[in-house]
Amino acid sequence: MSFYRRPASHAVDVASRAGEFMHHDFCPWANRYVYWLKKPIGWLFTAALCSALLGAYVAQQGFAVAAVVLGFIGIGMLWPAIAMRGISANLSWQQRRCSEGDSVETTLEVINRWPWPVWGLVVETDRHAVNDGTDNQESVALACIRPMTKTKFIWDSKPTQRGLYPENPAFLSTGFPFGIWTSRTALAIPKSLVVWPKALDLKDMPQLAGNDRSVIGAWIDRAGYEGDVIGTRPYRDGDPLRFVHWAQSAARDSLIVCERQSIAKRTIVLRIACSKHRPTTVQERETQEWLIRIGASLARTFLSHQWSLVCEIADCELRAEPGKVGLEHIMDRLAKFQWNESHKLRQDHRVKASNKLEVIVATREHWLQTSSTSNGDSLARWVIVDSGRDDSLEFERDRQIWMQIDTSDAVWSQLKDEWERLCHDSCATLFN
Repeated sequence: MSFYRRPASHAVDVASRAGEFMHHDFCPWANRYVYWLKKPIGWLFTAALCSALLGAYVAQQGFAVAAVVLGFIGIGMLWPAIAMRGISANLSWQQRRCSEGDSVETTLEVINRWPWPVWGLVVETDRHAVNDGTDNQESVALACIRPMTKTKFIWDSKPTQRGLYPENPAFLSTGFPFGIWTSRTALAIPKSLVVWPKALDLKDMPQLAGNDRSVIGAWIDRAGYEGDVIGTRPYRDGDPLRFVHWAQSAARDSLIVCERQSIAKRTIVLRIACSKHRPTTVQERETQEWLIRIGASLARTFLSHQWSLVCEIADCELRAEPGKVGLEHIMDRLAKFQWNESHKLRQDHRVKASNKLEVIVATREHWLQTSSTSNGDSLARWVIVDSGRDDSLEFERDRQIWMQIDTSDAVWSQLKDEWERLCHDSCATLFN
Protein backbone atom coordinates (compact mmCIF):
# COMPACT_ATOMS: atom_id res chain seq x y z
CA MET A 1 0.00 0.00 0.00
CA SER A 2 1.36 3.41 -0.92
CA PHE A 3 0.42 6.77 0.52
CA TYR A 4 0.56 10.13 -1.19
CA ARG A 5 2.66 12.61 0.74
CA ARG A 6 2.31 16.31 0.04
CA PRO A 7 5.60 18.11 -0.59
CA ALA A 8 6.99 20.23 2.24
CA SER A 9 6.73 23.35 0.07
CA HIS A 10 2.95 22.94 0.01
CA ALA A 11 2.78 22.99 3.81
CA VAL A 12 4.97 26.09 3.93
CA ASP A 13 2.75 27.81 1.37
CA VAL A 14 -0.40 27.00 3.36
CA ALA A 15 1.20 28.30 6.56
CA SER A 16 2.25 31.48 4.79
CA ARG A 17 -1.27 32.09 3.48
CA ALA A 18 -2.72 31.45 6.92
CA GLY A 19 -0.30 33.95 8.43
CA GLU A 20 -1.21 36.58 5.85
CA PHE A 21 -4.92 35.99 6.57
CA MET A 22 -4.42 36.36 10.33
CA HIS A 23 -2.43 39.58 9.95
CA HIS A 24 -4.64 41.17 7.28
CA ASP A 25 -6.34 44.43 8.24
CA PHE A 26 -9.98 44.00 7.19
CA CYS A 27 -11.18 47.31 8.68
CA PRO A 28 -8.46 49.92 8.28
CA TRP A 29 -11.00 52.73 8.65
CA ALA A 30 -11.64 51.69 12.28
CA ASN A 31 -8.01 51.93 13.41
CA ARG A 32 -8.35 55.55 14.46
CA TYR A 33 -11.12 54.59 16.88
CA VAL A 34 -9.66 51.45 18.45
CA TYR A 35 -5.93 52.20 18.31
CA TRP A 36 -5.89 52.96 22.04
CA LEU A 37 -6.72 49.29 22.70
CA LYS A 38 -3.24 48.35 21.51
CA LYS A 39 -1.81 49.88 24.69
CA PRO A 40 -2.08 48.21 28.13
CA ILE A 41 -3.72 51.25 29.67
CA GLY A 42 -6.58 50.98 27.20
CA TRP A 43 -7.44 47.47 28.41
CA LEU A 44 -7.17 48.58 32.04
CA PHE A 45 -9.66 51.39 31.45
CA THR A 46 -11.92 48.86 29.75
CA ALA A 47 -11.60 46.56 32.77
CA ALA A 48 -12.42 49.43 35.15
CA LEU A 49 -15.50 50.33 33.09
CA CYS A 50 -16.72 46.73 33.01
CA SER A 51 -16.17 46.40 36.77
CA ALA A 52 -18.13 49.59 37.40
CA LEU A 53 -21.02 48.31 35.25
CA LEU A 54 -20.99 45.01 37.13
CA GLY A 55 -21.06 46.90 40.41
CA ALA A 56 -24.02 48.97 39.25
CA TYR A 57 -26.17 46.16 37.83
CA VAL A 58 -24.91 42.86 39.31
CA ALA A 59 -22.98 43.11 42.58
CA GLN A 60 -21.51 46.02 44.49
CA GLN A 61 -18.16 44.23 44.79
CA GLY A 62 -17.59 45.36 41.21
CA PHE A 63 -17.01 48.91 42.46
CA ALA A 64 -14.16 47.67 44.66
CA VAL A 65 -12.55 45.98 41.70
CA ALA A 66 -12.98 49.13 39.62
CA ALA A 67 -11.38 51.20 42.39
CA VAL A 68 -8.40 48.82 42.55
CA VAL A 69 -7.93 48.98 38.78
CA LEU A 70 -8.18 52.78 38.74
CA GLY A 71 -5.67 52.98 41.60
CA PHE A 72 -3.37 50.70 39.62
CA ILE A 73 -3.72 53.03 36.62
CA GLY A 74 -3.11 56.12 38.76
CA ILE A 75 0.10 54.77 40.25
CA GLY A 76 1.28 53.52 36.83
CA MET A 77 0.80 57.02 35.37
CA LEU A 78 1.84 59.28 38.24
CA TRP A 79 5.03 57.43 39.23
CA PRO A 80 6.84 57.75 35.88
CA ALA A 81 5.52 61.30 35.37
CA ILE A 82 6.88 62.47 38.74
CA ALA A 83 10.14 60.58 38.27
CA MET A 84 10.89 62.23 34.92
CA ARG A 85 10.29 65.71 36.39
CA GLY A 86 13.63 65.47 38.16
CA ILE A 87 15.60 63.90 35.30
CA SER A 88 17.68 65.67 32.66
CA ALA A 89 20.19 64.13 30.28
CA ASN A 90 22.39 64.83 27.28
CA LEU A 91 23.91 62.55 24.67
CA SER A 92 27.19 63.21 22.85
CA TRP A 93 29.72 61.52 20.60
CA GLN A 94 33.48 61.78 20.94
CA GLN A 95 33.98 62.79 17.30
CA ARG A 96 32.03 64.81 14.78
CA ARG A 97 32.32 62.43 11.84
CA CYS A 98 32.68 58.70 11.32
CA SER A 99 31.93 56.09 8.66
CA GLU A 100 29.48 53.22 8.66
CA GLY A 101 30.75 50.45 10.92
CA ASP A 102 33.38 52.62 12.64
CA SER A 103 33.52 52.57 16.43
CA VAL A 104 32.74 55.90 18.08
CA GLU A 105 32.66 56.58 21.82
CA THR A 106 29.18 57.58 22.98
CA THR A 107 28.55 59.36 26.27
CA LEU A 108 25.24 59.71 28.09
CA GLU A 109 25.05 61.97 31.16
CA VAL A 110 21.96 61.65 33.37
CA ILE A 111 21.21 63.99 36.28
CA ASN A 112 18.75 62.85 38.98
CA ARG A 113 17.61 65.75 41.17
CA TRP A 114 15.23 63.64 43.28
CA PRO A 115 16.24 62.24 46.71
CA TRP A 116 15.15 58.78 45.58
CA PRO A 117 16.41 56.53 42.78
CA VAL A 118 14.82 56.30 39.35
CA TRP A 119 14.53 52.94 37.60
CA GLY A 120 13.88 51.65 34.10
CA LEU A 121 15.12 54.54 31.92
CA VAL A 122 15.23 53.95 28.16
CA VAL A 123 16.99 56.04 25.51
CA GLU A 124 14.64 56.76 22.61
CA THR A 125 16.75 57.90 19.67
CA ASP A 126 17.96 56.65 16.29
CA ARG A 127 19.16 53.12 16.99
CA HIS A 128 21.46 53.17 13.98
CA ALA A 129 23.62 55.75 15.79
CA VAL A 130 23.84 54.21 19.28
CA ASN A 131 23.76 50.44 18.73
CA ASP A 132 26.76 48.14 18.86
CA GLY A 133 26.88 47.38 15.13
CA THR A 134 25.14 43.99 15.39
CA ASP A 135 21.68 42.94 14.29
CA ASN A 136 20.47 43.55 17.85
CA GLN A 137 18.23 46.61 17.53
CA GLU A 138 17.13 46.81 21.16
CA SER A 139 17.01 50.22 22.82
CA VAL A 140 19.66 51.37 25.27
CA ALA A 141 18.25 50.80 28.77
CA LEU A 142 19.52 52.03 32.16
CA ALA A 143 18.80 49.94 35.24
CA CYS A 144 18.93 52.57 38.01
CA ILE A 145 19.98 56.19 38.58
CA ARG A 146 21.00 56.93 42.15
CA PRO A 147 19.44 59.89 44.00
CA MET A 148 20.98 63.36 43.79
CA THR A 149 23.73 62.29 41.41
CA LYS A 150 25.13 62.91 37.95
CA THR A 151 25.76 59.55 36.27
CA LYS A 152 27.82 59.12 33.14
CA PHE A 153 27.45 56.11 30.82
CA ILE A 154 30.10 55.46 28.17
CA TRP A 155 29.99 52.79 25.47
CA ASP A 156 31.29 52.18 21.95
CA SER A 157 28.61 52.41 19.30
CA LYS A 158 28.99 51.44 15.65
CA PRO A 159 26.58 53.31 13.36
CA THR A 160 25.29 50.95 10.71
CA GLN A 161 23.65 53.44 8.36
CA ARG A 162 24.81 56.71 6.87
CA GLY A 163 23.02 59.89 7.87
CA LEU A 164 22.96 62.95 10.11
CA TYR A 165 22.04 61.95 13.64
CA PRO A 166 19.79 62.48 15.40
CA GLU A 167 17.31 62.33 12.55
CA ASN A 168 14.34 62.61 14.94
CA PRO A 169 13.86 64.19 18.39
CA ALA A 170 15.50 62.13 21.13
CA PHE A 171 13.94 61.34 24.51
CA LEU A 172 14.71 59.62 27.79
CA SER A 173 11.65 57.68 28.95
CA THR A 174 10.47 55.32 31.65
CA GLY A 175 7.40 53.16 32.21
CA PHE A 176 8.39 51.93 35.67
CA PRO A 177 6.83 50.32 37.69
CA PHE A 178 4.02 48.69 35.66
CA GLY A 179 4.84 49.66 32.08
CA ILE A 180 1.30 50.74 31.32
CA TRP A 181 2.20 54.38 30.68
CA THR A 182 5.43 55.97 29.47
CA SER A 183 6.65 59.40 30.53
CA ARG A 184 9.38 61.13 28.53
CA THR A 185 11.77 64.05 28.78
CA ALA A 186 13.75 65.60 25.96
CA LEU A 187 17.29 64.31 25.53
CA ALA A 188 19.73 67.14 24.77
CA ILE A 189 22.20 66.47 21.95
CA PRO A 190 24.53 69.50 21.65
CA LYS A 191 26.39 68.22 18.55
CA SER A 192 25.13 65.99 15.79
CA LEU A 193 26.96 62.98 14.35
CA VAL A 194 27.64 62.74 10.61
CA VAL A 195 27.95 59.13 9.50
CA TRP A 196 29.66 58.86 6.12
CA PRO A 197 28.85 56.05 3.73
CA LYS A 198 31.41 53.29 4.04
CA ALA A 199 34.13 53.69 1.43
CA LEU A 200 37.03 51.48 0.37
CA ASP A 201 40.51 52.94 0.09
CA LEU A 202 41.71 52.26 -3.45
CA LYS A 203 45.44 52.91 -3.48
CA ASP A 204 46.39 52.91 -7.16
CA MET A 205 44.97 54.83 -10.10
CA PRO A 206 44.38 53.44 -13.59
CA GLN A 207 45.32 55.36 -16.73
CA LEU A 208 41.97 56.97 -17.49
CA ALA A 209 42.60 58.85 -20.70
CA GLY A 210 45.28 60.93 -22.42
CA ASN A 211 48.98 60.90 -21.61
CA ASP A 212 50.98 60.72 -18.40
CA ARG A 213 49.58 64.10 -17.32
CA SER A 214 46.07 62.63 -16.95
CA VAL A 215 46.31 62.66 -13.18
CA ILE A 216 48.46 65.66 -12.21
CA GLY A 217 47.43 67.81 -15.18
CA ALA A 218 49.50 69.81 -17.67
CA TRP A 219 51.57 72.95 -17.13
CA ILE A 220 49.98 76.25 -18.18
CA ASP A 221 51.48 79.77 -18.29
CA ARG A 222 49.60 80.97 -15.24
CA ALA A 223 51.24 82.11 -12.03
CA GLY A 224 51.85 79.21 -9.68
CA TYR A 225 54.50 77.27 -7.84
CA GLU A 226 55.19 74.39 -10.23
CA GLY A 227 56.73 73.94 -13.67
CA ASP A 228 59.20 76.17 -15.51
CA VAL A 229 60.07 79.79 -14.81
CA ILE A 230 57.92 82.20 -16.85
CA GLY A 231 59.23 85.50 -15.40
CA THR A 232 60.22 87.43 -12.30
CA ARG A 233 58.42 89.75 -9.90
CA PRO A 234 59.00 91.52 -6.57
CA TYR A 235 58.92 89.42 -3.41
CA ARG A 236 55.58 89.14 -1.58
CA ASP A 237 55.06 87.98 1.99
CA GLY A 238 54.69 84.22 2.06
CA ASP A 239 56.78 83.46 -1.03
CA PRO A 240 59.18 80.54 -0.50
CA LEU A 241 62.81 81.62 -0.20
CA ARG A 242 63.84 78.89 -2.61
CA PHE A 243 62.13 80.87 -5.39
CA VAL A 244 64.26 83.99 -4.78
CA HIS A 245 66.40 85.04 -7.77
CA TRP A 246 69.52 86.06 -5.88
CA ALA A 247 71.36 87.60 -8.82
CA GLN A 248 68.57 90.06 -9.66
CA SER A 249 67.91 90.65 -5.98
CA ALA A 250 71.52 91.73 -5.51
CA ALA A 251 71.40 93.95 -8.61
CA ARG A 252 68.21 95.72 -7.55
CA ASP A 253 68.90 95.68 -3.81
CA SER A 254 65.47 94.12 -3.17
CA LEU A 255 64.15 90.59 -3.17
CA ILE A 256 63.07 89.30 -6.58
CA VAL A 257 61.37 85.90 -6.98
CA CYS A 258 60.87 83.64 -9.98
CA GLU A 259 57.33 83.29 -11.28
CA ARG A 260 56.60 79.69 -12.22
CA GLN A 261 53.90 77.83 -14.08
CA SER A 262 50.87 76.27 -12.46
CA ILE A 263 49.04 73.00 -13.13
CA ALA A 264 45.79 72.86 -15.04
CA LYS A 265 44.08 70.13 -13.03
CA ARG A 266 41.66 67.95 -14.88
CA THR A 267 38.08 67.55 -13.76
CA ILE A 268 36.24 64.27 -13.45
CA VAL A 269 32.45 64.00 -13.34
CA LEU A 270 31.15 61.27 -11.05
CA ARG A 271 27.47 60.50 -11.52
CA ILE A 272 25.54 58.31 -9.11
CA ALA A 273 22.56 57.39 -11.24
CA CYS A 274 19.25 57.06 -9.42
CA SER A 275 16.27 55.02 -10.43
CA LYS A 276 13.16 56.45 -12.08
CA HIS A 277 11.21 56.07 -8.83
CA ARG A 278 11.95 56.21 -5.14
CA PRO A 279 13.21 52.90 -3.70
CA THR A 280 10.31 51.09 -2.06
CA THR A 281 11.44 47.50 -1.44
CA VAL A 282 14.29 46.43 0.81
CA GLN A 283 16.32 45.19 -2.18
CA GLU A 284 15.93 48.50 -4.03
CA ARG A 285 16.98 50.51 -1.00
CA GLU A 286 19.98 48.25 -0.44
CA THR A 287 21.02 48.62 -4.08
CA GLN A 288 20.75 52.41 -3.85
CA GLU A 289 22.90 52.40 -0.71
CA TRP A 290 25.56 50.35 -2.50
CA LEU A 291 25.50 52.86 -5.35
CA ILE A 292 26.29 55.62 -2.85
CA ARG A 293 29.00 53.57 -1.06
CA ILE A 294 30.79 52.70 -4.29
CA GLY A 295 30.42 56.28 -5.52
CA ALA A 296 31.95 57.49 -2.25
CA SER A 297 34.87 55.09 -2.70
CA LEU A 298 35.57 56.41 -6.20
CA ALA A 299 35.21 60.03 -5.06
CA ARG A 300 37.74 59.51 -2.26
CA THR A 301 40.17 57.87 -4.69
CA PHE A 302 39.91 60.61 -7.32
CA LEU A 303 40.40 63.38 -4.75
CA SER A 304 43.40 61.61 -3.24
CA HIS A 305 45.00 61.55 -6.70
CA GLN A 306 44.56 65.32 -7.19
CA TRP A 307 41.52 65.30 -9.47
CA SER A 308 38.96 68.09 -9.28
CA LEU A 309 35.62 66.39 -8.75
CA VAL A 310 32.04 67.12 -9.76
CA CYS A 311 29.67 64.63 -8.09
CA GLU A 312 26.07 64.44 -9.33
CA ILE A 313 23.29 62.56 -7.51
CA ALA A 314 19.58 63.16 -8.14
CA ASP A 315 19.29 66.95 -8.56
CA CYS A 316 22.35 67.66 -6.37
CA GLU A 317 25.63 68.75 -7.93
CA LEU A 318 28.63 68.76 -5.62
CA ARG A 319 32.00 70.28 -6.52
CA ALA A 320 35.20 69.63 -4.61
CA GLU A 321 38.92 70.23 -4.97
CA PRO A 322 41.62 67.81 -3.81
CA GLY A 323 42.34 67.91 -0.11
CA LYS A 324 40.71 67.31 3.25
CA VAL A 325 38.14 70.09 2.86
CA GLY A 326 36.95 68.81 -0.50
CA LEU A 327 36.68 65.24 0.77
CA GLU A 328 34.66 66.31 3.82
CA HIS A 329 32.34 68.37 1.62
CA ILE A 330 31.57 65.44 -0.69
CA MET A 331 31.22 62.84 2.07
CA ASP A 332 29.06 65.10 4.25
CA ARG A 333 26.62 65.68 1.41
CA LEU A 334 26.49 62.00 0.51
CA ALA A 335 25.88 61.16 4.18
CA LYS A 336 22.99 63.63 4.45
CA PHE A 337 21.42 62.74 1.10
CA GLN A 338 17.91 61.35 1.53
CA TRP A 339 15.47 59.98 -1.02
CA ASN A 340 12.45 62.23 -0.63
CA GLU A 341 9.87 63.99 -2.73
CA SER A 342 11.86 67.24 -2.87
CA HIS A 343 14.45 65.67 -5.16
CA LYS A 344 13.82 65.63 -8.88
CA LEU A 345 15.30 62.27 -9.71
CA ARG A 346 17.49 62.44 -12.80
CA GLN A 347 16.25 60.11 -15.51
CA ASP A 348 18.56 61.34 -18.27
CA HIS A 349 22.12 60.11 -17.84
CA ARG A 350 22.97 60.10 -21.51
CA VAL A 351 26.64 60.50 -22.09
CA LYS A 352 27.64 63.57 -24.04
CA ALA A 353 30.94 63.96 -25.83
CA SER A 354 33.11 66.09 -23.58
CA ASN A 355 36.71 66.71 -22.65
CA LYS A 356 35.80 65.82 -19.07
CA LEU A 357 35.98 62.21 -18.05
CA GLU A 358 32.66 60.85 -16.78
CA VAL A 359 32.26 57.89 -14.46
CA ILE A 360 28.65 56.75 -14.00
CA VAL A 361 27.68 54.42 -11.15
CA ALA A 362 24.35 52.85 -12.07
CA THR A 363 22.30 49.68 -12.11
CA ARG A 364 22.23 47.27 -15.03
CA GLU A 365 18.69 48.37 -15.93
CA HIS A 366 19.75 52.00 -16.10
CA TRP A 367 22.73 51.17 -18.32
CA LEU A 368 20.60 49.13 -20.73
CA GLN A 369 18.13 52.00 -21.05
CA THR A 370 20.83 54.53 -21.96
CA SER A 371 23.45 52.42 -23.76
CA SER A 372 21.70 52.77 -27.09
CA THR A 373 21.91 56.58 -26.95
CA SER A 374 25.43 56.81 -25.50
CA ASN A 375 28.28 58.12 -27.59
CA GLY A 376 30.94 55.43 -27.84
CA ASP A 377 33.67 58.02 -28.59
CA SER A 378 33.18 59.84 -25.27
CA LEU A 379 35.29 59.39 -22.17
CA ALA A 380 32.41 57.93 -20.13
CA ARG A 381 32.96 54.80 -18.06
CA TRP A 382 30.17 52.83 -16.42
CA VAL A 383 30.25 51.00 -13.09
CA ILE A 384 27.36 48.52 -13.04
CA VAL A 385 26.05 47.77 -9.53
CA ASP A 386 23.20 45.28 -9.26
CA SER A 387 22.16 42.03 -7.60
CA GLY A 388 23.31 39.13 -9.75
CA ARG A 389 26.10 39.11 -12.31
CA ASP A 390 25.38 39.38 -16.02
CA ASP A 391 28.14 37.64 -17.99
CA SER A 392 26.70 38.98 -21.24
CA LEU A 393 28.18 42.39 -20.32
CA GLU A 394 31.74 41.09 -20.44
CA PHE A 395 32.13 42.01 -24.10
CA GLU A 396 31.52 45.67 -23.22
CA ARG A 397 34.60 45.94 -21.00
CA ASP A 398 36.74 47.50 -23.71
CA ARG A 399 34.05 49.99 -24.60
CA GLN A 400 32.01 51.57 -21.82
CA ILE A 401 31.64 49.17 -18.90
CA TRP A 402 34.47 49.73 -16.48
CA MET A 403 33.46 47.48 -13.62
CA GLN A 404 30.60 45.15 -12.70
CA ILE A 405 29.71 44.64 -9.02
CA ASP A 406 27.31 41.99 -7.71
CA THR A 407 25.64 43.20 -4.49
CA SER A 408 24.63 39.65 -3.53
CA ASP A 409 28.30 38.69 -3.06
CA ALA A 410 31.32 40.16 -1.25
CA VAL A 411 31.06 43.70 -2.64
CA TRP A 412 34.26 45.17 -1.22
CA SER A 413 36.34 42.25 -2.41
CA GLN A 414 34.85 42.56 -5.90
CA LEU A 415 35.50 46.31 -5.99
CA LYS A 416 39.12 45.84 -4.94
CA ASP A 417 39.71 43.08 -7.52
CA GLU A 418 38.05 45.04 -10.32
CA TRP A 419 40.05 48.16 -9.51
CA GLU A 420 43.31 46.23 -9.45
CA ARG A 421 42.39 44.70 -12.80
CA LEU A 422 41.86 48.20 -14.26
CA CYS A 423 45.21 49.38 -12.92
CA HIS A 424 46.96 46.28 -14.29
CA ASP A 425 45.33 46.63 -17.71
CA SER A 426 46.29 50.31 -17.99
CA CYS A 427 49.92 49.56 -17.03
CA ALA A 428 50.09 46.74 -19.58
CA THR A 429 48.79 49.13 -22.25
CA LEU A 430 51.44 51.74 -21.41
CA PHE A 431 54.38 49.31 -21.62
CA ASN A 432 53.24 47.37 -24.71
